[in-house]
Amino acid sequence: DCALAIATTYIAAAAAMIMWITIERILDGAPTSVGAMSGAVAGLVNITPCAGFVEPLGALGVGAIGAVVCFFAARGLKKLNLVDDTLDCF
Repeated sequence: DCALAIATTYIAAAAAMIMWITIERILDGAPTSVGAMSGAVAGLVNITPCAGFVEPLGALGVGAIGAVVCFFAARGLKKLNLVDDTLDCF
């Protein structure tokens, strides 16, 4: 169903953005706009393969869990100093 795919896409992106800025606030003291957009992109990337096959509640989980994984992966790669990337897009 097309409407379900569209809804889950938006929900996952929003959940990932909220999760990303929440983690930033806990670890760094303040969220950033770059972090918010990185979270939204992480949510979009994670929901893309399954957007038409999950329910909206599942999209919340996909977005939130995907944001946590992507956040710590980006932080880990930054600490290795292998890539100089401002927007966490490697």
